[in-house]
Amino acid sequence: MISLSTLTYDLNGAVSFEAAPETVYPQLTRRITRKATLDGLSTINDMGFTHSDGTIIVATRDFSVSEQLEYLVENYSLLHIVTRNGAFKGAIKSLNTSITPMTFTFLISEKTNK
Repeated sequence: MISLSTLTYDLNGAVSFEAAPETVYPQLTRRITRKATLDGLSTINDMGFTHSDGTIIVATRDFSVSEQLEYLVENYSLLHIVTRNGAFKGAIKSLNTSITPMTFTFLISEKTNK
């Protein structure tokens, strides 16, 4: 189950639907760079972990929510999303309603449940 809602109250600003198995949840990755050194080894700089590097690619076969999703994309820059991985704030980058399953890309700005 996926739920989306606006940050402020909007009568049409909330939608819930079943996620398709094709949904891609964010991987846990760290901000790491590796550079080769002249002695044939390498140095690794680890700048930590943040949820804001994550992207969720949501897929659903529930086309009854397409109008609500289009409304949210057209009218709101930031949204809340709740998935099996937690609650996040972020933005829908793109929405594709012309394929099955319908997909949208959600860019995470922060995790809201600590």
